[in-house]
Amino acid sequence: MRLIHTSDWHLGRRLKGEDRTPEIAATLDELLKQAKELQVDAVLVAGDIYDVPNPPAEAEQVAYNFFCKLKEAKIPAVVIAGNHDSAFRIDGIAKILSYIGVQALGRPQKANKGGVINLDTPSGKLCVAAMPFASERRLLKYQGKRI
Repeated sequence: MRLIHTSDWHLGRRLKGEDRTPEIAATLDELLKQAKELQVDAVLVAGDIYDVPNPPAEAEQVAYNFFCKLKEAKIPAVVIAGNHDSAFRIDGIAKILSYIGVQALGRPQKANKGGVINLDTPSGKLCVAAMPFASERRLLKYQGKRI
């Protein structure tokens, strides 16, 4: 089974006043090219898609275009939120993303509640134990409670 594991895109990042989104978009185009050439079974995105929880529209457009191109290439993706992403934003669009072959998880979930993602790939079944970023503040909030 062939996988591409990627993370920390930080779309929307500005460095010394310059938007880095165009160069990240070019890198994602190269990643897509490699995914096709290598005939990967899935792409795993391990968080920090965006640089801030409320990214600019241009940053979202780059991410969604990339995921749509993966769908056109028949390559599924698993995406989890990182510490720079909004877990609620990722969870909020997860169902829409599923229509283009992206399984997204913003907040940690128990295995039977979506924390384990199963995909059928050309090389067989892929089982991903997805663990998005869990803030210490949120973990302390649940301390002592059953979740």
